Amino acid sequence: MEKNIPKLVFILIAAIGVALNALIYITSIRSFYYSLVLTMAMLLAFIIIRLLNKAAISKAVSEKDSEILRLKEKAAEKNEVERLKEEFVFLATHQIRSPLAAIKGYASMSLEGDYGHLSSGIKDVFETISESSDNLLSLINEFLDVSRIESGHMKYQMEKIDIKKIVVDSTRELTPKAKKKKLKIDFSYEKSDSYYTNGDAQKIKMIIHNLIDNAVTYTKLGWIKVKLTNKKNIIRLEVADSGLGIAQDELTLLFNKFTRTKTASEASVNGSGIGLYLAKNIIDAHEGEIWVESKGLGKGSTFILELKESK
Repeated sequence: MEKNIPKLVFILIAAIGVALNALIYITSIRSFYYSLVLTMAMLLAFIIIRLLNKAAISKAVSEKDSEILRLKEKAAEKNEVERLKEEFVFLATHQIRSPLAAIKGYASMSLEGDYGHLSSGIKDVFETISESSDNLLSLINEFLDVSRIESGHMKYQMEKIDIKKIVVDSTRELTPKAKKKKLKIDFSYEKSDSYYTNGDAQKIKMIIHNLIDNAVTYTKLGWIKVKLTNKKNIIRLEVADSGLGIAQDELTLLFNKFTRTKTASEASVNGSGIGLYLAKNIIDAHEGEIWVESKGLGKGSTFILELKESK
């Protein structure tokens, strides 16, 4: 209603002017004073309209300033919450990581015989302690990386790296785990192709190692095939397995934070549900792509990673 006041005032004064003009015409009263009064009335109407418009604009600007201030306060509050969350995660994980490192160190020293000979039963216990410490440390590092990514503080040390070497190293490291399950990791690549890219070696190694490790973990019987190609300057890594497979409605959700497939949970396979979330964010930062393909449950899956070749 307030926005229509200037228009109503103008219409009212204009109507009065028309009425006066008609009255004077009828009574044949035409004089200089009539023109002067009518001109002053129109001028007054113009001044009133300008004042009302100015008041409306002033009010709108005031409301806009209040909205901007409210948004700024809300943003500041959100930033403070994010800062406190990041600080909590950082302190909590570091407080856990320090004693874990000590546990891992003593377990390793015991396995190496620094504290004397261990019976087979005690040795198995220390191997379990060492393996569990590694898993927990890996989980802590993942949470730290998630915190860094979401706060925008993730740092990358970009350099020219050899993807083929990373795959060879990861395959060799995971071969003992595969052999325990009577699985073989089959790695193939074109020897004439180049597999160098620009990236953070440590983070890319973590992703590739996890993809192959997942294939071993989620495959009970069958095969694991790792294939590396370079087509049109795009390095493509495929990690395929004959394992549990993935339902079609879960394929698009798998790279979300804290998401695990129903079959993985039912199979009682340990996992945090953030490994693939981290992988997606890190690969995006490298201007690459990562996705998964599967024909369904019980039909295995193929994880595909693509990065640009670096000349």
